[in-house]
Amino acid sequence: MKRITFLVALLALLLGGQTVWAQGGSLSGQVLNGTADPAKPLAGQTVALYSLQENAEKRLAETVSGADGKFAFTGLALDSQLRYMVTTEYAGVTYLSDLATLSATTPTLSLPLLVYETTESDADIVIRPAHILLAFVDDRIRVQEILFVENHGNCTYVGELDPALDGKRATIRLSLPQGATELSFADSLVGNSMLRTSDGVASTSPLAPGRWSYIYSYVVPTSGTAYAFEKRFFYPVYGINLLVGDAQVRVESAQLDFRGTREAQGTPFQYWAQDFLDRDSVLVVSLSQWSPGSPATSGAAVTPVSPSPLRWVVLGLITAAVIWAVASPFWRERGESSGDVGTG
Repeated sequence: MKRITFLVALLALLLGGQTVWAQGGSLSGQVLNGTADPAKPLAGQTVALYSLQENAEKRLAETVSGADGKFAFTGLALDSQLRYMVTTEYAGVTYLSDLATLSATTPTLSLPLLVYETTESDADIVIRPAHILLAFVDDRIRVQEILFVENHGNCTYVGELDPALDGKRATIRLSLPQGATELSFADSLVGNSMLRTSDGVASTSPLAPGRWSYIYSYVVPTSGTAYAFEKRFFYPVYGINLLVGDAQVRVESAQLDFRGTREAQGTPFQYWAQDFLDRDSVLVVSLSQWSPGSPATSGAAVTPVSPSPLRWVVLGLITAAVIWAVASPFWRERGESSGDVGTG
């Protein structure tokens, strides 16, 4: 008995500390074409299995979907620190499953893998909703935008070839005010897919059906104590919320309605909103009469941009808390009167 125990321990050591009985996990799923109604199984699709642990990615195996679109991977480690993902490529677009973890209590899981036909049209792209926060710091305005972009069609939006982007395909376009600097995205994968354009940035990543968030921050210089904030929306906007981080600033906009003043995390905010802006609308907000460098204008709502993922997490939490504290009473009122406006 002691010899058997010793051999088991030695084998576990050679396998990197995992015991031999921890290799009984399995992942299965089905590749489906979501453009079809109902979704159609896809045969002959190469499906790859990846593991992710401590930011390290490893390709473990691949298989081919059967006639019914189904696939399976067996003999996988049951490790709560290990996450699995399956991918496949269809019509030139790579699709990823959700992340999954196998354990002794959940040794088997199913990971559906939806793929779609592609389209160059952005007719099904909308923003629902858009949040913009403005904070005043000395002679600059720090802006954070949180946009929820929806592809409510049944095809993946791949955009058209853009000569201005070295012939790459441009999908989601985001405008920036003139002179904007220090642009940073909360999600590095989103940021890495962005290329600068003459009036902002454009993503080179396909957009599958569903809802996707774009969280980014930048600063704009000002001259004196007046500034005209202008932003173009390339897609219809269902619900726009503007939070101005100083209750004393004079705000004027023909497109937004004043919804009151609230306080969040010790900082006063003006809340301006509108239910809908049409495609290609240019939002114009005139700001004046603030006091550069005053304590009221340097509040905690938006912190300086940092490449640190942890800083972005904190910033995102602060922003979410501010948006909820300031705008949620109005969202509830709007939700009772209009079912078309999303709240993010």
